[in-house]
Amino acid sequence: MSSHEDEIEAIYAKVQATAAALMTGEQAVRPMAVAGAFAAVALQIYKTSLTNEDYNNVIDSISEYRDDVKAFEPFIELIGSEDNTVH
Repeated sequence: MSSHEDEIEAIYAKVQATAAALMTGEQAVRPMAVAGAFAAVALQIYKTSLTNEDYNNVIDSISEYRDDVKAFEPFIELIGSEDNTVH
């Protein structure tokens, strides 16, 4: 694995931990609020960092691979659901 891939995995782990922390504890917030905030920030970063064409390609790719997205394991454990549908 390259150092770039290691960096991405480390960032991903930190973001997952942050999301899980926001949804647990005494001041837990709704999972959909957390997801919405993360999605909005991600879109803002893409929009700011990419050309319009590249931004649209990223959004199209996100949509195209929607069925490949895995459930958020810490969230499944949090809700104790046997049904892995999260919405």
